[in-house]
Amino acid sequence: MSMALRFIDSFDHYSYSDTAKKKWDDGSLYTDFIGGRFGTQYRVRPGGSGAFNTAWTGMTKTINPAGVSKIIAGFAVKFDQGADAIAGSHPFLAIRGDDGKHQIQLFLDPATATIKAAKAHPSWPTGSSQASVSSFTPTYFADTGFMPPFGLWFYFEIKVDTGGTIELYADSELILSDTGSTLQSGASGYTGVRWMAITPSNAGFDMDDVYIADGEPGLVTDVLGEVRVENKQPTANGAINNFTPSVGTNNAAMVDGVTGWIDTYPTAEYNASDVLDAIDLYQMADYTRDGNIFGVQVNLAIKKDDVGLRKVKPILRSGSTNYLGTEQKAYSDYIYVGSLWEENPATTSPWTLTEVNATQAGVKITV
Repeated sequence: MSMALRFIDSFDHYSYSDTAKKKWDDGSLYTDFIGGRFGTQYRVRPGGSGAFNTAWTGMTKTINPAGVSKIIAGFAVKFDQGADAIAGSHPFLAIRGDDGKHQIQLFLDPATATIKAAKAHPSWPTGSSQASVSSFTPTYFADTGFMPPFGLWFYFEIKVDTGGTIELYADSELILSDTGSTLQSGASGYTGVRWMAITPSNAGFDMDDVYIADGEPGLVTDVLGEVRVENKQPTANGAINNFTPSVGTNNAAMVDGVTGWIDTYPTAEYNASDVLDAIDLYQMADYTRDGNIFGVQVNLAIKKDDVGLRKVKPILRSGSTNYLGTEQKAYSDYIYVGSLWEENPATTSPWTLTEVNATQAGVKITV
């Protein structure tokens, strides 16, 4: 079965530490966004530094609440140098099941400084995950023997399925292939991925360039290898601009930079409308890196400013047609929402660089 690409994140459009939790499901209140893998962009420290509860809760992305049979997660990671990076005995990643519990856990072993994979203990707490292997011993798979290059970025991928197979990759090289039970009793599938701090108060690692794929039909057939998730901002107004800018007359100027993605409404720059079916579209900055393009994701920062139900859909405009993404509910606080297109909806074929650069992105009010 092929796998559908469900989510990507570069973290480059977050402008301060309290924003990632709005596109992710929980946690990340104490994350930091400074110098990413390629220098000038951002990265994230899941849990960062802060309260005990927050650090070990980390950040979760649910991709299918009903559960899927396969899941792949890839991300760039840089583990801290020194003893602090391996002082804890808490998983830095967990594959979650449709029963709400950890199914598969990844550890940085404090004794050997190598990465280990395990089936989670069935009693591992599902809430803030304040636990350690000393209290809830998991069932380990074969030892990877892989010691990460501390202080250096590398690309890590995990692939598991409900049939009982697990594979781990580091920079596209297989470091673990094993079989065994990959589900707890009561779970029938996976629902997402959680990244967490290694110790109670510090993540112990940075991460960047995340992708998640699941067991639903799609174009992704296996691990993707090292990838880069690149963010681009609007540069000019698009084909339709029904919204009203908060300052001036240029809609694109309200959303053309990272500093606009912050919780300072109503003083921040923004575009607004209270008209059903109103559309706002923007031309986007061009990408320059060619190669395989696995998906295009449109991200929105949305908020309602009065009572009443309000919903929107992200728009990807390819050619002269607007393609609508998943409907999203607006709240009285900003949230980040989006939709991902694996292939060009105008051609139903994989994206080309020329096609991506010709797209426009935007939003439609649907309720």
